[in-house]
Amino acid sequence: MENDAILETTVTEPAPPFESARRRVLLVTGFFPPLAPSASTRAPTLARYWMDRGYDVRVLAAHNPGKPQVLSHSLPDEAVRFVPFPEVKALRDVLAYHLSGRIPSVEGVDGVAAGGGSGSRSEAKSGPRLRGLPFRQLLADLYWDLMFIPDKHLFWVETGTRAGLEWTKGWKPDLIYSSGPPHSGHLIAARLAQSLSAPWVAELRDEWAGNPYGLESWLRSFLEKRLEQRVLGQAQALVALTATTRQTLMNAYGKPTILSMNGYDPADFAGLENVAPLDPARLTIMHAGSIYIGKRDPSSLFAATAKLGDLKDRVSLLFYGEQADSLQALARKYGVEAQVTISPPIPRNQVLELERRTDVLLLCRWDNPADDGIIPGKLFEYIGAERPILAIGSETGEAADIVREGGFGVVSNNPDVLAAQLREWIARKDAQPRLPDVKSPHKQRFTRSGQFELLDQFVSENIL
Repeated sequence: MENDAILETTVTEPAPPFESARRRVLLVTGFFPPLAPSASTRAPTLARYWMDRGYDVRVLAAHNPGKPQVLSHSLPDEAVRFVPFPEVKALRDVLAYHLSGRIPSVEGVDGVAAGGGSGSRSEAKSGPRLRGLPFRQLLADLYWDLMFIPDKHLFWVETGTRAGLEWTKGWKPDLIYSSGPPHSGHLIAARLAQSLSAPWVAELRDEWAGNPYGLESWLRSFLEKRLEQRVLGQAQALVALTATTRQTLMNAYGKPTILSMNGYDPADFAGLENVAPLDPARLTIMHAGSIYIGKRDPSSLFAATAKLGDLKDRVSLLFYGEQADSLQALARKYGVEAQVTISPPIPRNQVLELERRTDVLLLCRWDNPADDGIIPGKLFEYIGAERPILAIGSETGEAADIVREGGFGVVSNNPDVLAAQLREWIARKDAQPRLPDVKSPHKQRFTRSGQFELLDQFVSENIL
């Protein structure tokens, strides 16, 4: 693992723009605002970065109407094409696709999709089920494992490929760039690259096969690994967001592979320098985004809060996301229901303001070595917000190293240690209504533009 080198990343001068003509880039991604989860910020900011560099950028994205529209993009509408794909409602549709390539009918490329999946394996159990049959849950799991490979955007591969070929008539990209998950977008990019004889770079925001947050059986793991090898083997280069993933990809494929981490944008916090505290009397701790009960969850923080006795009334734990039922159950388990407030997702500009106004920002990780090579994108946003970070769950790995070595906050999964930290913060609140900002000298190493400059130079030197 290359954790020791994380804080030594330097940003070189950006490569000059493509001189012979405007560089044409086709970005293929399954999640793009506003039809995307709240954490899907890398693709739109990368596209905006390229546009600001003078490139001619087009984005081919999946139409996901079920997603809360809490994000937006700043690209011209004509630069983004959302491709509908049919919702899988019957086993016969999937079987027909695998046997003959036929997919259910879907409206035109610019229309509204009949439905769509998120691509998250944790949502698989809410997908199609074999109702009325014995061992329904077992069959539902088997159904998911064997049919939805690589993800629930399966039918988007066909509609996305057709839309991409139609859109690129008379406009040949100099570069095709895919970003996943959902990793079905890499299949589209591979097909388009072959048809258009264009170079293709694949970005893995999370690992594909072998992702520790996957729910697959050994059979699915085997099949998905074979698919990953066949698809990524066609790419000219690969992009990883963590040092661990970069090393894994280099070992597996021997291709040029760049580490380009997520980052924060200083402009996101412009005008929020002198905001008022969210609650002058209580210690506020905030988390906005997905919670994975049993993996990335706030159990240790809830346990620590319960240890405070009467002081726990001085703590306010704020969650913005879609896991209300599971979080409420977890809060009841630890007896901290009165300290926990759960709200639905809110627009990102409101999240950023709240992150500046709150006292502490919560980073949930999984207490498992498999999480060592995963860096939640939220971490970089927290660094930009300059508020103390409380990293719970795993105490090891790349994310923990960044928090510790950068002096950005506290890393612990021990309820006793966390309780002591909460008491210290509460005491500070007695002296001043808002905990001071974290002014770390390492902050500038994690700007999004700096990470994108590394990526852009890599592409210029190795692909174009």
